[in-house]
Amino acid sequence: MLLLSQQEVVHQSPLVKGIIKAVTARDDFYSFLPFNPTNQIDNPYRRQRIGFNQRSLVNTGNTSSKPLNKKAQPYDKITTSITTISGDLMENIRLTKQALKQLKKLNKSDKNTAKKIKSVLLSLDSENITGEVLQGYSSFFKIRIGKFRLIHTTIDGVLIVAIIEKRETVYKTFKHLMEESDFLRPLHK
Repeated sequence: MLLLSQQEVVHQSPLVKGIIKAVTARDDFYSFLPFNPTNQIDNPYRRQRIGFNQRSLVNTGNTSSKPLNKKAQPYDKITTSITTISGDLMENIRLTKQALKQLKKLNKSDKNTAKKIKSVLLSLDSENITGEVLQGYSSFFKIRIGKFRLIHTTIDGVLIVAIIEKRETVYKTFKHLMEESDFLRPLHK
């Protein structure tokens, strides 16, 4: 049994269990994307953080909101293999560690591309677009965003953004990710 954001989640599938266990941070997506709201009250992306970052309490029996690491300060950054994007519109999206790292780097170097990727992620969540099927990986889809490619899949209604990379290196990096990750390997058929 797993407690995640005050909801009890029980899955029999080892693939889903692995994905859920990997989720340890929330709200990271909104903390680094650029927004310059004109009206602070009506800005849906402005989040008030209360207490410590929410973390999955994987099989520990610990249900308190205290950090697992006693030295951790409130709101410290957590490196994860998959990160949850939370918010009203993006409840069912997960980012791999590589995708989150690339988005953070893009936010510093190219804010316009980061905004485009965010709007594509919103469209993906509302199922307005899916993208092209990735050759050799029938359960993965590719979306072009300028010079970048976003590769994603869906597992039990949860959108997994596997990789965001430049078009020159996306397939090499994706192949490496598939070889090294345990939770994506069963999807390759």
